[in-house]
Amino acid sequence: MMSKSLALMMLWAAPWSALAAQKAAPAKDAATEVRTQTPRAKREIVLDEKDESKVIAIYTARNVLTTVEFPDELVAQPRCGSCEADEGAPGAARYRLGYSIQGRYLTVRPNPEVRQGNEDISNILVRLEHATLTLVLIPGEVAKADTRVVLGYPNRVAESEYLRVERGKIEAEANERVEKMYRNRLHQVLLEPHACRSSTTRNRYDDIVLEMREMCYFGRDVFFTFQIENRGSTPFETGAVTVDKGVSDGQEESRTVKSDRPEVGVVGVHLRDNEQLHGPYTLTVREAGGKERTISVNRLEF
Repeated sequence: MMSKSLALMMLWAAPWSALAAQKAAPAKDAATEVRTQTPRAKREIVLDEKDESKVIAIYTARNVLTTVEFPDELVAQPRCGSCEADEGAPGAARYRLGYSIQGRYLTVRPNPEVRQGNEDISNILVRLEHATLTLVLIPGEVAKADTRVVLGYPNRVAESEYLRVERGKIEAEANERVEKMYRNRLHQVLLEPHACRSSTTRNRYDDIVLEMREMCYFGRDVFFTFQIENRGSTPFETGAVTVDKGVSDGQEESRTVKSDRPEVGVVGVHLRDNEQLHGPYTLTVREAGGKERTISVNRLEF
């Protein structure tokens, strides 16, 4: 029969042995703990082109930024009643939204100043070039949250990469052909009689000064380099720049001449068979808008 003292010793030993067993239990794996606090890195979703609704679930979590990438460009501002622009100080909306029109992605993250439960679901209506999507924002745990969601159509990725490569080849070939054409044309021009002559002929009308800088001819092509100076306070917007002989090779680019900031331009013409190369020529610059002034320099000769 067990003695009273032995029974008491067993009663005292029981809790201490349980405590020792608890202390001896293995510690929780640190890597597992980290995984439970890390959101998903990437999720790819293939869109069904026959599905007109296209409702996509996006899982969010506090302090997690989610990027959604689209197969087409945005063509309108995303519509979201629970969102605010991800700029400046946070407001009262549940989510902060970032996007760019004609871009192919948007960013969304919960507003750190607003507490929300798992039942607080929000929607974003997104209009793309070839589709309309509804993104359903579902708040939850960090481990289930999306950091990057890539949306695409079946075979579209491979097809887009193929088109990109082929487009690059076509552009490279076109640029090479254009460069070769201009090199050949330059060589032909240099083989023809050519000369350049400096000029300081100028004329002033109102506050505008038009001055010739240089005249060059290459065969039957004649080029005029000129300068426009605005000595007034109102900007002068150049319009048509013309020469009274030959056929123009293109309109001189319009430019704004501000006060005390001279602008230099070039205009060229191709002479007709019955026109004399040595001149004289008259170069005229017209103002686009404003006072619609016209200023010319004449008696330009080689």
